[in-house]
Amino acid sequence: MRLLDARLRKHIDADYLQDLLKQIASTMELLIANQSELPERSRLDSLYDVTKAIGTSLDLDTVLEQVMDACIRLTGAEHGFLMLLSDDGEPELKVARQFDQTSLSPDEVQYSRTIVNYAIDHAESVLTSNAVEDPRFSGQSSIVDLSLRSIMSIPLLVRGGVIGAVYVENQGSAGLFSNDDLTFLETLAGQAAVAIDNAKLFSVTGAELTHRIDQLRELRRIDQKLSGLVDFDEAGMALLEIACRLANATCACLGQIASKGEPIRSVLTYYVDGATLDVAEFEDLGATYPPLKHIWDTGKVELFSDGEGEQLLGLPLIVNEKTFAIIVLKGCAEHQITEDQRDMLVRLASRAAITLENARLYAGIKEADRAKSEFVGIVAHDLKSPMSSIRGYAELLNMRRHELDAESIERYSQHIIGTIDHMTAIVSDLSDISRIESGLFYFEPTTVVIDELVESARNTVMPEIKAREHEWIVEVGENLPNVQADFYRLLQVLNNLISNAYKYTPNGGKITLSVQKQGDKLEFAVSDTGIGMDTSQLANIGKRFWRASDKYTRSQPGTGLGLTITQLIIRQMGDQLRVESEPGKGSRFSFCLPITVRTSSLSES
Repeated sequence: MRLLDARLRKHIDADYLQDLLKQIASTMELLIANQSELPERSRLDSLYDVTKAIGTSLDLDTVLEQVMDACIRLTGAEHGFLMLLSDDGEPELKVARQFDQTSLSPDEVQYSRTIVNYAIDHAESVLTSNAVEDPRFSGQSSIVDLSLRSIMSIPLLVRGGVIGAVYVENQGSAGLFSNDDLTFLETLAGQAAVAIDNAKLFSVTGAELTHRIDQLRELRRIDQKLSGLVDFDEAGMALLEIACRLANATCACLGQIASKGEPIRSVLTYYVDGATLDVAEFEDLGATYPPLKHIWDTGKVELFSDGEGEQLLGLPLIVNEKTFAIIVLKGCAEHQITEDQRDMLVRLASRAAITLENARLYAGIKEADRAKSEFVGIVAHDLKSPMSSIRGYAELLNMRRHELDAESIERYSQHIIGTIDHMTAIVSDLSDISRIESGLFYFEPTTVVIDELVESARNTVMPEIKAREHEWIVEVGENLPNVQADFYRLLQVLNNLISNAYKYTPNGGKITLSVQKQGDKLEFAVSDTGIGMDTSQLANIGKRFWRASDKYTRSQPGTGLGLTITQLIIRQMGDQLRVESEPGKGSRFSFCLPITVRTSSLSES
């Protein structure tokens, strides 16, 4: 251009001037070509640098800001927004940035939700050089009101699904963005979507890990609290307190089944401070809350209603794949029990079940040890006293053998025989228990005639009945059929029940033996008007060596094995001992045996 200026000052040479202009044009074209390649190379370098940068962090907030700043810088946009889909599928704004890499204030956040939703719903990119005049969007109030011009919105795609969208804009200028800009932004969005998804997964995994660690710490504290408890009641109350806290419940109870066929009854009840409850509601859990039977049988945690709209939670305690207890939590509405709470309660039940079972076994061992010690004392006393009596009468007979008449000798001899019979009964009970435990307790079924059985029982117990001045009542149905059973074992059962009746009935009471037909069975029952038993005593019926602790019971002879043996024999005969009793009003013990079918009847049929 300087050379051209010099030539023009001297003279005008048209040919030279034309050649010079051609050189200038060629140089300008080269400069334009080089200049147009420069942004492309710069943008590729920037894209490479950005994709490396956004892959270096796993913090979600950091990654989102990096992505948005890169989108604005590479496209020359004025503002940029990044949205992620919520759990219900709605786009939520996560980042709002401007060209100077600062965040927009809430009142400055203005963008076209229509375009964002279009990109997300159709899973395709949107480019508009002048949104106000674009027929796809010109009718939208947000476009018109904000006077939006150049806009691009790219969906963020991961694993074939949309997780959000990137949105960049320039409100004042039309035609700012080109298809090349869109291609670069799509490339960047693809890399960004992967980085964002990884950060989200890491964030969720990290939160879950932290939560799991907190749960394990809580369970460890629970284990430490429960593991040191060997008393069943203390361990049970601690368990109920923890369960109430985990479930936000107001009260809880622990239910158990005393024996097969019995209902679920409450054994422990815990109240959170300020809670109130009708105690009778928890006494018979099975009757009050029928769904508990299903929970007990299936071993699954379930919510159920009390019939008045209040939700309760049944939490079974399982050992060796069998439910041995159940926790009932009250005052926790359905929407309050989350999956996380349920998971913690299941884990609590799994750990606590072993602790409670160990406490129960420990209590059983202590009770057995106490009962055994007491039994040894009773047996020692019951054997020592008769032996002393036998020795005394034997020495008396020996010393006065020349002086005693026949009647005195007979009387002393009967005392010795009676005492030996008492000792024999004690030894027989011990022998029966031993044979039952070793599996050598055999039966010899025969056809039992009821009248003969009743007469034999009467002859055995009548001396004691008379000595205690009891009234003996027999209620036997007419023309009763026979039963198939071991005569002597059946007689042993009746004698044990009658003995139990006359011992625990103050002198002058009534003892009733009843045999009645009940369908295809015969019911045998022994009733008395004695001291009776309460609920806690009934729960211990049949336990080895167990005897009630009241003064009257302790005054009567016995080892605590009679009813144990009686129950075992009745079970061997195919039924179970049923007991009805009320303190001060007496007791009734009963069981049933099937009626023998005569051969002739079968032939006739």
